[in-house]
Amino acid sequence: MAVIDLVKSTREKMLQCEGRSGLSKLELIHPEVQVRASFRNGAPDLDVETYVKLRDCQPQVLDPAMYTFVRQYGWSITTLVVPESFSNRLVKLLDESIQEKGSKMAHLNIVPTSLTTPGLDAMSRVINRSQGLTYLRFSLESLRHQKEKALLLLGRHKDRLTSLRLCGWYINEWLPPIARTFPDRDGFPVLEEFSVECWEMKDLDGDSGQWIASMISARPKPLTPVKAFGIKAKTLWSKGFEAMINAIDLSTLEELHFNHQDFSLEQLKLLVGRIADYGAPSLPLRLLDINGEKLDNSANTHELFVSLREKVPEIKITGIKA
Repeated sequence: MAVIDLVKSTREKMLQCEGRSGLSKLELIHPEVQVRASFRNGAPDLDVETYVKLRDCQPQVLDPAMYTFVRQYGWSITTLVVPESFSNRLVKLLDESIQEKGSKMAHLNIVPTSLTTPGLDAMSRVINRSQGLTYLRFSLESLRHQKEKALLLLGRHKDRLTSLRLCGWYINEWLPPIARTFPDRDGFPVLEEFSVECWEMKDLDGDSGQWIASMISARPKPLTPVKAFGIKAKTLWSKGFEAMINAIDLSTLEELHFNHQDFSLEQLKLLVGRIADYGAPSLPLRLLDINGEKLDNSANTHELFVSLREKVPEIKITGIKA
């Protein structure tokens, strides 16, 4: 920030003394911030656009200079990627900066775990004032203890949400309230990316499995189709897996991720069979990412993937050692 201020003040002095300045652009690269600034045709005004991706850390260890930068130049941020370090204090400063000078925000990717009610309210104001926002991602973690926060955020911003990640232990405690409050895909009209993560060895109840299936099923226009879907869990839910696979809208899906310790050969056959039956060249799926310890280095797995590549040669398969 000090460098930006110094360049700006120096250029203003040059314009006053000489009537011109050869400096038209400024680019600064930092591990967490990229700044691109340009000056308009002999005018002292500075047009700034910044890309901010904060490191994954607790809010109390965030670089103090970041707070000063956000307060003064938060309005210039076009892309903001913030993990758990997104604190009430940081979002309050961002809100104040945007309130004063407007917002250039186009891409917002946040983990709101550390935010309390004042921070959530400030973040909502930031989103509402960012009319140019085209990508909005929530990674909602620790949902066993943060169900109310998830319901609040989804209720306020589901119409603009393009990417949603739901994550927490004891999924049968937190997913049913979300499914009951937002019962179908129609409540998320522009959602393109959707994933669910949980790590206990329990099956998913039937209603929640059907809800996940409904979120990735085909929808009529003008609803945006889901283009990326993922499940990460210790156990792959036997009750809901077939329903999920059959519900996937393969006419629009581009990425599919499954990460399960107990992914079985029968489940893999079902998945590969559905993809192969759809076939190329109309299939948009380009990435199939599967992780499952039972399937690694298996002759049967290798044979399935060879067959799939013959039918869909453009597909990239990652994860499994086959």
